[in-house]
Amino acid sequence: MQKNVMVKQDRYLNGIRNIIENKIGINALHREKFFADEYKQNIVPYEKHVLRYRFLECLCRQAPNILDQVCLVVFLFIGGNLVLNQQISIGEFLMMYQYMAYFSDPITTACAILMRYRANMVHVARIDKLSDDAKIPKETKKYMTNTENLFFTEKYDFYKGKEKTDFLFHIDKLKIKKGGLYVIKGENGSGKSMFLNLLFGNVKLSFSRGGFILTDEMDEAAFLTYPIFTVDGDFMKNMYEIPIDKELMHLLQVDFSDKEILSNPVNLSYGQQQKLALLRVFGLNSPILFLDEPLSNLDKKTQENVVAYIRKLKGEKTILVVMHSDELDEAADSVIYIENKKLIQK
Repeated sequence: MQKNVMVKQDRYLNGIRNIIENKIGINALHREKFFADEYKQNIVPYEKHVLRYRFLECLCRQAPNILDQVCLVVFLFIGGNLVLNQQISIGEFLMMYQYMAYFSDPITTACAILMRYRANMVHVARIDKLSDDAKIPKETKKYMTNTENLFFTEKYDFYKGKEKTDFLFHIDKLKIKKGGLYVIKGENGSGKSMFLNLLFGNVKLSFSRGGFILTDEMDEAAFLTYPIFTVDGDFMKNMYEIPIDKELMHLLQVDFSDKEILSNPVNLSYGQQQKLALLRVFGLNSPILFLDEPLSNLDKKTQENVVAYIRKLKGEKTILVVMHSDELDEAADSVIYIENKKLIQK
């Protein structure tokens, strides 16, 4: 039940947190009733489950005491008969009763400790699973080798699932060389971000058809992904020990380094969140950069600075950039288009 109650508790607490932290947006859309109904749908099953859970927890806690009292009653009945039949003396009877009292508390305490241990092992197992999952090699590992190209393939069909409707695109031939700057373009939902995730090893390849060659340097790649994740703490803590480059701070016009940040960064504008994400990715100094819409939510001046910085990195690093605008087209070694379910390099 501990395992089950955690799932319902997460859903309930996340629902409440979502309402509290997004109340401005909810009010702006006049959707208070919708979220109130959502809250009720989460709270009712959670309350019922917790009530049953607490009842059984109380029963488990009291079970050793109940058993102890039952044993004492049985002992008094048997011992009393033995005394009446003069098979044991009253002194022996009292001595045995005292011995039982000595063992009662330690046994009850040991049972409570064992129960709490078993319940808390569910939390430990949860974390252990995350650790074990992190140790599982990426599916792309088998395609990695020491090669001059970042990626090469011919006749490759990319699916994001097992259904025919999950087909994203076909690649007739694609070669991405190390040290190049490549711009990726396409309509929303065409698979631009999924293509970066394919190279990075974040998606399953079970339903795709074909193979490819991937550089073994891919494990060192840095990826600008969404949504940005933060922890409660100051700016330095939210850099996760990634070195801060003062040139990048100036280039990105970071003016919020003295602000306390929340784990759900509602106290940062979307532009500030983007700057923090870029500062992390560029600060890693990785040989391969995957930048998924790096100009999103930035003001014009900062966009110009980021474009100039990416141009400066050309030749030093391998850079793949998802873009909707054309600021980097001229500087790119090639532009990769995803259109009509086909990935085409031009």
